[in-house]
Amino acid sequence: MSENHLLLELQQKEPLENFFMPEEAEVFFSLSPEQQQRYLDACTSEASIQAYLNNPDEPQAAKQLLSDGLR
Repeated sequence: MSENHLLLELQQKEPLENFFMPEEAEVFFSLSPEQQQRYLDACTSEASIQAYLNNPDEPQAAKQLLSDGLR
């Protein structure tokens, strides 16, 4: 599923503002579908966030968003 298709599907159900801040949406929709899923999975617990942040293979912009959310 392309990022534009996913974005349109989400917007049809609810406004994106209910899910993402503007800067988070920009980063999230720049990720591949696999990276998006790992990002969402990381948001399930503090331990998952820490594991995501410690993974050198994850995109720095996504890691920065999660790191900012911990503060």
